[in-house]
Amino acid sequence: MTPDPIFTSRLCLRPFTGADRAAVTEGLNDLAVSQWLARVPYPFSQADLSVMQSEVPSSWPDLMVIAKDTTVIGAVTTHPHFGFWIARRHWGNGYGREAARAALKFALARNSTVHSGYFAGNSASARILHGLGFTITSRGRTHCRALGRELPDVTLVCTAQGRVAA
Repeated sequence: MTPDPIFTSRLCLRPFTGADRAAVTEGLNDLAVSQWLARVPYPFSQADLSVMQSEVPSSWPDLMVIAKDTTVIGAVTTHPHFGFWIARRHWGNGYGREAARAALKFALARNSTVHSGYFAGNSASARILHGLGFTITSRGRTHCRALGRELPDVTLVCTAQGRVAA
């Protein structure tokens, strides 16, 4: 089931559409962003968006773009793995934390447990996830497609009972 838009004070999290292709491609075709995402290749092109066919939203039901006004600034997915990214030119404004907080509330309303993770060294994601109540379940190594090698990673879980009210 495709989610309805989620509004925060500054952002709208809404389902991905074909009109978002250029902005999503531009945001992910930046190694400063894609190096922190396990499954995203670099360079990233519109052909890589085939997994996000707007005609078949059930193939990626919880993918939502993060929009500021009408500008797509990133994306978030809540299931089966909670993850998010913000385009580099929008870093430093608190958008990642704001979007993640709203998306986590949505995710926990649908699932009792939410799984996430980050590559070691991604301090921004670590701060956001830990601040939202995610706790570490393991440390290991995961392949990073953008860099073409395995990197140390941290696996996390969040439950409604463990969530920090924010």
